[in-house]
Amino acid sequence: MMGPKLYLLENIQVEAGKSRPFLETDRNFTDIDNTEPIYPIRGSYDWYVCHINEVGFPPGKNCTLYKEPSCTGFCYKTTFGDWNCTMTDRAAIARGPEKLPVAPPK
Repeated sequence: MMGPKLYLLENIQVEAGKSRPFLETDRNFTDIDNTEPIYPIRGSYDWYVCHINEVGFPPGKNCTLYKEPSCTGFCYKTTFGDWNCTMTDRAAIARGPEKLPVAPPK
C-alpha cells in the first residue's frame, strides 16, 4: 500500500545565466508574464522522497535518495510578480534512486 510522501531537497547549488526574452514556446507555462525576461539556471541537489507509514520503509530509514548533479532549468516571473523556478537532471531521474532506504536529511 502506498502512503503519503514528503519531498525534501538538500545540498542545493544554483547558478543563473544571462536572461533571454519570452519566446512563443514558453506559452505552456500558463502563469508566465510574457513581458519579463526568462533566466536559464543550472545546478545540483540531493532529493529525498520520504515514505510515511509505508511497508518496506521503516521509521528512521524511510527515504529514497536521488542525486541530481547536472540539473538545468529556468526561472521566470508570474503574472502576479512571483518567481517560479524549476530545474531537473533528466539523466539522473532515468537512472533511478542512488540509495534506499536511507535516513532523512538532518
